[in-house]
Amino acid sequence: MSPSDNSSVELKTLWFIEGVPLWIKQLTLISIITLGLALIIDLINKRSKKGILIISNEQIEISTRKKSIQLKYDDIKEVAFIGKGIIYGTEHQSEKLKILFKSKNDEVTRIKLSNYLLVDQLMDSLDMLTTKDIKVFSDNLDPYWPES
Repeated sequence: MSPSDNSSVELKTLWFIEGVPLWIKQLTLISIITLGLALIIDLINKRSKKGILIISNEQIEISTRKKSIQLKYDDIKEVAFIGKGIIYGTEHQSEKLKILFKSKNDEVTRIKLSNYLLVDQLMDSLDMLTTKDIKVFSDNLDPYWPES
């Protein structure tokens, strides 16, 4: 508000009430409401859904309460382990390791581990991926994240 830069708060408020057109005030209000709704929707979408990872000889199955995904070994192209390793003494260690499955039709499935006690068993179970001609690698950043 350049006309009221050096004025008191009361005069700046008066300038906003009297000097700004109604359509700009309405647009500002609609923008604030839309931003609030977008943040709420984003928060709901990013909540973690707990599930079970089942590794068998034929496929990998990811089951949540409402959804089940079956990944057959013939359809998996790459498996990536994303994380900085285990940092002892931190409270949220499970957020550091994610497993990404990339299928041959370029769909990516991301899993975040919630229990580090079973990592050794998981790694032993995923050793069979190298025998099935699936590329397995580790990285610190998500290689499949869309470039912005």
